Amino acid sequence: MKKKITTPLELMVSRYEAFVNHDWEYLAKTSLTQSVEELEESAEIVWLGLEVVDSYDNIVEFKARYRVENKEYILHEKSSFIKINGSWVYSDGVFLE
Repeated sequence: MKKKITTPLELMVSRYEAFVNHDWEYLAKTSLTQSVEELEESAEIVWLGLEVVDSYDNIVEFKARYRVENKEYILHEKSSFIKINGSWVYSDGVFLE
């Protein structure tokens, strides 16, 4: 059981861990728009590390290193979160260079 999430940063870190562990149900539950089926499409990704760049208000900017078919990439995103019925959920994200 996951601990109670009280900030967008805590949710973002827990979602990263869920991606690492392929916990599609948790990811779908903590997102406004992502379905289990959509999330399962990322199963071939191997996550290598997370760096939180900034966190303020309902925004978390991060860089996540990952590998697909022996090639490494960096996902740089500014994610937005909203609180619904007392719980934070992932709203959307903007990819950055």
